[in-house]
Amino acid sequence: MSDPTSFWPSFEQFTPTRSPSAILREIANDLHKRTGNLVGAAVVRTDAAQERFGYNLNIKAPALGSYTFWLLNIEHPLEMYPLEISVDEKVGVELGFGMEGWRHFKEVENEEGFLKALGLILGTVRVRQVVGALITQARDMKAPVSFNDDSDDIPF
Repeated sequence: MSDPTSFWPSFEQFTPTRSPSAILREIANDLHKRTGNLVGAAVVRTDAAQERFGYNLNIKAPALGSYTFWLLNIEHPLEMYPLEISVDEKVGVELGFGMEGWRHFKEVENEEGFLKALGLILGTVRVRQVVGALITQARDMKAPVSFNDDSDDIPF
């Protein structure tokens, strides 16, 4: 009798090197590094239609408590591509993404298209403004507060 495991074929040609969620996690980790951990991103699994996977990429600044800026959502089938990217409204307008109902979205066919779309999204003026504003506010929250007890400016 033969070994039953030998009936399984080789899966190497069908195994992508990275999943879309792994790419988002790499981007999230890079933001933490680039901002000295003042601002970061979180990849959060979301509910998606049956037989689909969904993830949000949220930008956060730990010093600002629970504030979260939703940047994008991806949804993909089990095979991972094609996938749909939905983005923040101002990002979508800036990039000219299509509209469907309430969302600005783009469909990409493969990892190369996904990486190109992410580069465009992360390079928008909107994303730079959001991250810059969060960095500034996070620095303000970490700055020491001083009280000048000698001040004669108190009106009472």
